Amino acid sequence: MLRKKLSSSHLQGVITALVTPFDKTKVNLVKFEELVQKAVEADLCGIVPLGTTGESPALSTDERHALIQRAIDAADGKLAVIVGTGTNNTKTTIENSRVAAQLGADAVLIVTPYYNKPTPAGLKRHFTNVANSSPLPVILYHIPGRCGVGIPASLVLELGKHENIIGVKEAGGDVWRSGEIAANAPDNFAVLSGDDTLT
Repeated sequence: MLRKKLSSSHLQGVITALVTPFDKTKVNLVKFEELVQKAVEADLCGIVPLGTTGESPALSTDERHALIQRAIDAADGKLAVIVGTGTNNTKTTIENSRVAAQLGADAVLIVTPYYNKPTPAGLKRHFTNVANSSPLPVILYHIPGRCGVGIPASLVLELGKHENIIGVKEAGGDVWRSGEIAANAPDNFAVLSGDDTLT
């Protein structure tokens, strides 16, 4: 874990979303550790295990915990480990975030609840409850193409005032939206590009 609590000022540079390698039907933790080591050797800012690229909804609880622990051990405090703990269930997301904290993660990435398509008011309650309960700093994850619902820019800015929400990963492909959020967000709120076509 990083020596200090992760803040938006730490979120500068490259943060790689890691794939989850498999050997047929089993997670390949050796290959996964090699990916983390490559990130360390490349002097990246951080890694994201269990994000969209890591196929977290398709993994078992034991697989997720093993990947988090392996990422933290292999990173050895040399880069931030930001764990994708979001689900479409608020209580499960909170529990996942607490486990990530217990295992030594630096922050959590919370995806918009998928499938359920909550209203903006529902999104606000979800993210606020997670941020209030998470022992780790929270990064919002806007990826409407995968989740079926996005976080309105005005809500991102409102949530950005929460002391435990330190940024947003924008993966909606709308550079104007990202610019609007960046221009109006608090100084201690990071706007990260999660869309390869925009980086």
